[in-house]
Parts: sequence; structure tokens; C-alpha cells
Amino acid sequence: MAINLDTGRQYPLVATADFVIGDLASGVAAAAIKVPQGATVIGGDISFSTVFNSSSSDTFKVGDGGVTDRYVANVSGQALARTALVPTGFTYTGVDTIDITWTSGGGSPTTGAGTLRVMYILDGRAHEVQPT
Repeated sequence: MAINLDTGRQYPLVATADFVIGDLASGVAAAAIKVPQGATVIGGDISFSTVFNSSSSDTFKVGDGGVTDRYVANVSGQALARTALVPTGFTYTGVDTIDITWTSGGGSPTTGAGTLRVMYILDGRAHEVQPT
């Protein structure tokens, strides 16, 4: 029996969520991007456009309700930088959210802003047909 050569092709979908310090509470996961059932995360990043200014450190992790650091952990928010998510090929079996968890290094931080980008594909979806 031969493998069925599917000619359907899809573009990756990209969801973005901008966040600022006022959107986050230290140590609490904040829902940032809703993903549908059948979504398989294939990439993304978290980047900072304004540094977080806690007294010693600001760290971030990106995950979901199942694993709080599924995609990345211990990212410094005190540098204007971009950190790639580590895609695991994880496929969601139901609707879920991808969350950001910020941990303050203390003091009374007053600045901080960034963007989370998540790239995913969906089971059974095709945008076009590849010529044969």
C-alpha cells in the first residue's frame, strides 16, 4: 500500500501579543495567545522593546496550562533582545492559551514592554494545492 501524497499546502499562522508591565503580575501566568484545537506550534519568539527594570532581575517563561515553560524559560527581560521559542511540535488537543509568566527581581518596577509571537499550523487545513 502506497503513502497518500497529499497536494494540499498551508501557510504557517502567526499570532502576536503585545504586553506591558501593567498586564503582568509577578509569578502569575498571563494568557497571551489563544490557540485552537489541532494547532501544532512550530516556532515563535519573545522580544522586549522596553526593558523591565526590577532591582535585580526580571525573568520570563512561555508555556501553557499543562507545562508553564513548554517553549522557553529563564529569559531576561532586562535586555532589548529576542529569544526564540523552542518548538516541540506539541499539538493541542483542545482550545488552550499560550501564557507568559514574569518573575520580578524585586523593588517597584515601572517599565517593561514586549511582544510574544507564536507560529503554528492546523491539522487538516490547506490554503492551496501544489501542482502535480
